[in-house]
Amino acid sequence: MLNVIRFILFGVCSVFLYAQGAHAYTIMVVGDSISRGYKATPYPVYLQSMLEGQATVVNVAVGGQFSSIALRRLRTNLERHQPQFVLIMIGTNDAKAGLSPYLVAFNISKMIEIVREADAVPVISTIPPNTRDRAITPLISRNFNPELINLASNSNTRLVDSYGILNPNWRAWTIDGIHPNNAGSRALAEGFYAALPNGGGGGNGGNTDSGGGRCFIATAAFGSQLEPHVVLLQQFRDEVLLAHPIGQRFVDWYYDNSPPVARFIAEHERLRPLARGMLYPLIGFSYCILHWAAIAGLALAMTVAALLLAPMLSKRRRILSP
Repeated sequence: MLNVIRFILFGVCSVFLYAQGAHAYTIMVVGDSISRGYKATPYPVYLQSMLEGQATVVNVAVGGQFSSIALRRLRTNLERHQPQFVLIMIGTNDAKAGLSPYLVAFNISKMIEIVREADAVPVISTIPPNTRDRAITPLISRNFNPELINLASNSNTRLVDSYGILNPNWRAWTIDGIHPNNAGSRALAEGFYAALPNGGGGGNGGNTDSGGGRCFIATAAFGSQLEPHVVLLQQFRDEVLLAHPIGQRFVDWYYDNSPPVARFIAEHERLRPLARGMLYPLIGFSYCILHWAAIAGLALAMTVAALLLAPMLSKRRRILSP
């Protein structure tokens, strides 16, 4: 019976692991007209081009949207698109309406929680400049954005400093003082690209959740930091290893010693299948740890079914025996 249970657990983990690698990689964009696009190409279009087919960018931003409305729509959008990354740049309309920066930060903090509950990685952004509404300009830089920067730091969330990216060239990069033109959208895309694994994993001028990429050997073996198995290992590092002192020391040791190995694998194409084969047990273990509740429930159901069927099968064999 012990062997049966082991076989069931192995089969369950294998099914979940196969499902992890089978899905297409999706990045979902949440925001207002700045993300949706207004009289210019929006930044998600440029971001899609930068990703070179490694991911699909889904833009669910809505013009005129407030942070509270984006929060209300978030679960539905997550269920519909099932992204691995969610890029959140919201708050311009809240600031224009005179709403509190603490309310905006609270709404975005709830978005972060919901995104993580959906096993996705949130990336938030500071609010871009607004020189059309003069009274709003200082509020964004002095009140709203400091709250968002603190939120990113306290929640260990990747941050793209879109305000810092755009502000130095804002006159040349805006259509009307609030919406970016094509050059501004391209600059925004570069900032968000830098926060994604294949862009280096760090937001421009902000915080990151544990550095984003840096799974050197896995990236060399699978060919991209956006490959689902690599993302799974990054998630295991961030949520399991880095949560404990021993795990942190192991990660530090790995960062110090793995780059030469990764370079050797990347330079020898024939080694990549072997490296992937050696990583699959670790990937399966990581998936089981991260999704232990679902796996445990399915394994328990299958074990109970096996225990119930075993006496019936044994009795049937005795009846059929001569």
